[in-house]
Amino acid sequence: MGKSSIIYSLDRVDLAAGFGIHISASRGVLDLPSLKQPQVYDWVDYHGVIVDLEKPRYNTRTIILDAWIETKSGMIDFAQELNNFYAAVRKPGLHQLNVFISPDKPLVFMVYMKDEINVVSSYL
Repeated sequence: MGKSSIIYSLDRVDLAAGFGIHISASRGVLDLPSLKQPQVYDWVDYHGVIVDLEKPRYNTRTIILDAWIETKSGMIDFAQELNNFYAAVRKPGLHQLNVFISPDKPLVFMVYMKDEINVVSSYL
């Protein structure tokens, strides 16, 4: 499966088909987040410490998607597709981001938009 066949969806809407958004690069999707501070026991009678790693927990990950929008006829379509996407990510609650690197078993993330969306436009 090549890079062009990876499919991204947000709340079960294919980003390419639903919003005209095509992902050119991603960061954070395959990263291993850092370990949350485990419980540490420091016994007075013993050297060193005991670190409880029986059930490790991890911090949140940051996912960054570089994308471009394919439009049918210029700036008005570009703005409409962008506004449709903005409306989808502004909905309350967490959103389900699926990354289909395999058609049978996607990578599934519960996400929210923490930072801004930066737009570079050749129309403006």
